[in-house]
Amino acid sequence: MKLLEHPERQMQIVLVRPEGDANIGAVCRAMKTMGFTSLVLVRPDGREPDKEIVRTWSLSAYDVFEEASLYASLADALADSSFSVGFTRRTGSRRRTRFYDLEEIAPGIIRRVLESGELISLVFGNEQSGLDSEELALCSAAASIESHFAFPSLNLSHAVQIVCYSLRRALMGAASGTPGDPGITRREAETVAENITEELRTIGFFTLADSTWLRNFFRDLVERAGLNSRESEYLKSLFEKIRNLKLHRPE
Repeated sequence: MKLLEHPERQMQIVLVRPEGDANIGAVCRAMKTMGFTSLVLVRPDGREPDKEIVRTWSLSAYDVFEEASLYASLADALADSSFSVGFTRRTGSRRRTRFYDLEEIAPGIIRRVLESGELISLVFGNEQSGLDSEELALCSAAASIESHFAFPSLNLSHAVQIVCYSLRRALMGAASGTPGDPGITRREAETVAENITEELRTIGFFTLADSTWLRNFFRDLVERAGLNSRESEYLKSLFEKIRNLKLHRPE
């Protein structure tokens, strides 16, 4: 199967609001040294990077930039991904409470790619501020790169290099499996979550104010579980049956 011949192509590096075009070039070089070639740029302002600056810093990896995709929003960039990981060193009450270490999550990412050829997004934030809370909430999971507490901040290209290296190590150590049924995309996970939330709303399970939190909860749960199309349809039908039983049960 072609996807398994080049598994790195199923993992895309997503740069959100990158400021320095030199950094974009350096990221291209960091990616290519580890065999990664899929780059996505998220720039709400729509500005295209200075090609000459990128070329200077990417050296022989300029082709990675030439093939890169440009999106106006992170939501659009992640729409076709089955799983996404936002890399951050910042925590807080409004951020995800469950953070993974890079070494902890890397084998799981590789397993998803090898078993079913899923598209995985590896998301990195702005050089100065990183990913904000809303951007991180769009990701399936959050992960951090362990660094020294006295100076924990990494250059963008260095962070990408470390992540790509860790994934390459996990890939080299993984045994090739038989391709399975691909997991659903983020867009499909959103649909499943909306269906479940609507079924629960119909039976009065929650107040309207809780709907957004609950929908996001089920979306993240479905994505982390790596459900395929058949499993997601079964899950939707299960909640539909729960609704019908509740509405038609004699009081």
